[in-house]
Amino acid sequence: MVELTYLAIIIIFSVYLYINDKDKLKVAGVGFGKVTSSLTPYVFGIILIASIIQVCIPKELIVSLLGKDSGLIAPILAAVFGSVFEGPTIIAFVLGASLLVSGASIAAVGAFISSFSMVGLVAIPLEKKELGITFTVVRFVITLSASILIGYLIGVII
Repeated sequence: MVELTYLAIIIIFSVYLYINDKDKLKVAGVGFGKVTSSLTPYVFGIILIASIIQVCIPKELIVSLLGKDSGLIAPILAAVFGSVFEGPTIIAFVLGASLLVSGASIAAVGAFISSFSMVGLVAIPLEKKELGITFTVVRFVITLSASILIGYLIGVII
């Protein structure tokens, strides 16, 4: 239903722009094309990773490491796993859903999504160069700890 609402809004604005200002419609179309082309590699890569998680990693392993009975270790492992990735946050939701379907706890998924969004291990060399080692270490420790705490709190609340 949400998708239909978005589609209706897009159609309404497109028709309005087509009637009133075709130049703005062209600019919007070019912008849409640029965003779509920049996100496409991420989307295909993440769909591939999500498929690999569901097919190649035994469900029992995910349940044993990230499931409800794993206790506090599940959000910790999920936060560390999430910190390795970097990309648009919407991709974290797809991977988080894949983990949830495979048996991960809601706390682990919350920690994974938070860590994916905030930590970003792959950017540490550049961050260290541009902002210094002290800033990088403090930010890393705070964001990783916050991701674990967020996952734990989500698990308690939900």
